[in-house]
Amino acid sequence: MRFSCCVRAVLISGFFCVWSCNVVAQVLIEDQANGQAGEIAVTSLSTPTNQIVQSFTPALNGIGFVQLQTVIAALAPGSLGVTVVVQLRDNGCLGPVIATTTPLFMQNLGTEFTTFFFPDNVPLTANQPYYFEPVVLGGGSLDVAKKSPSPYDRGNLFLNGGPANPLSDLWFREGLVVPEPDAGCCCSVVEYSCCLGARFRMVAS
Repeated sequence: MRFSCCVRAVLISGFFCVWSCNVVAQVLIEDQANGQAGEIAVTSLSTPTNQIVQSFTPALNGIGFVQLQTVIAALAPGSLGVTVVVQLRDNGCLGPVIATTTPLFMQNLGTEFTTFFFPDNVPLTANQPYYFEPVVLGGGSLDVAKKSPSPYDRGNLFLNGGPANPLSDLWFREGLVVPEPDAGCCCSVVEYSCCLGARFRMVAS
């Protein structure tokens, strides 16, 4: 996200609230998704115990965010939270990292729909597979929800460098971030609400 100052964002009970100042409103253009908004998955994989990589085949020519369903599995001694990024890979689940989201410090021990933002939209080639990987930088471990069986047919789940259960995929949403002309205050749009002059809206591509 391109914020001008001090932004803190959390997802509470299905509403995405943003505290900030002088923030341009954003629209999230959903491209690929596996799972319904607000759906609670019942199975998960843990990282950094495992390397978890999900492939997807975009229909759009870029990516600006990845949303995952997460739970902090454990905190390291003395840690107040877990710092997480999502890495974007090309040419395979172990291919080169071509982009990384802004680090997110997570503290809520409950289930969250966590949105990770790249500093800017990353150019992609439509209909070519790419791979994203949630990576814990420190503070503990993270559980990432998956769906099994999964209806998603434009990608696969990889575990520790090899194919995982072919019937499983991560619960995820991904797409572009674009500015919205006006920035209203405390309005509810689709899945998200806004606070103090900033808002996000998820729309289908």
